[in-house]
Amino acid sequence: MDPLNSLKAKETAISLSQAWLYYFASLLICILCGLILLELQFVELTIIPYFCIGIFLNRKVLRNLVKFHPIYDTLTNVSNTKLTAIVVWPVFYVVIFIKLAIVKYL
Repeated sequence: MDPLNSLKAKETAISLSQAWLYYFASLLICILCGLILLELQFVELTIIPYFCIGIFLNRKVLRNLVKFHPIYDTLTNVSNTKLTAIVVWPVFYVVIFIKLAIVKYL
């Protein structure tokens, strides 16, 4: 068996409830970091945990929650989606979770 195929087989999709848990935990961590940095009067540094959490959610949640269609799996589409997910993650993930819930449950 090809090792690359076995790695892809081990990738498991996460459930929508697990994705919500990751999102709320990330949001709580971002708020706590912001409050700590505000107390230390380093508000400008809040951008660092914000983008780190966006990258974490991108790697952990988006990768295992959304599979791109082969026709639309282009460099431009995927990179735009992932960059948007990193930059505006608090809004992006709520919208994507609601859309996925509509598709799944309605």
